[in-house]
Order: sequence, then C-alpha cells, then structure tokens
Amino acid sequence: MALAGTSVGTVAAAAPARADSPPPINALTMQPPRTAPIYAYHADHDELIPYSSAHALWSKYCAEGVAVDLRTSFLDDHVSYAVTGAPGAVGYLADRFAGLPAPSNC
Repeated sequence: MALAGTSVGTVAAAAPARADSPPPINALTMQPPRTAPIYAYHADHDELIPYSSAHALWSKYCAEGVAVDLRTSFLDDHVSYAVTGAPGAVGYLADRFAGLPAPSNC
C-alpha cells in the first residue's frame, strides 16, 4: 500500500475497526481551541505527514483567532525535525509558564 501523499485520516479510515475501539475522531480538526495558544513545527519535506496538512490546520486556527506559532524547516524530514525542533518547543512552553505572551505568525 503506497502512503506517500495520503492523509493520516484516509489511512485511519481504511483501517479495520476493532469492536472495543472508540469511534474515530480528531479533536484538533473538529474544533480548534478558542483560547489556548499553539506552537507547531513541521518539516517541509516530511515524508509521513504532508506539510500541506499542517499549513491548512494553521490557516484554520488563524482564521478562528487562535495565536498559532508555526515553525517550518526546509532542511529536515519528519524524524530529524522532531529532534532538531524540540528545543524550540521546550522554549515555547518555558515562555508560557513564565507568563510571557504567546507569539503568533498568523
């Protein structure tokens, strides 16, 4: 089964359901948080999750008025950016706990 360019939702919908599984739902795309700021980082060359899905989610949240800080790497892939982008995410959380305002690049 070729997965390149296939959304996670499409793959999940094609997976056989288990009797003890809750119904499939993605709360992030169903209803964005109204007040919680979001830090997201996504590799432009992500081989597992297309960058277009992250950008679409960023656009949706921005349209809802949510403070979103989307960081993009044009050099990394899915796994490498999970590692190299982590310090930025930790710094973002530290700033929120320190009471600093959440940045947004909407």
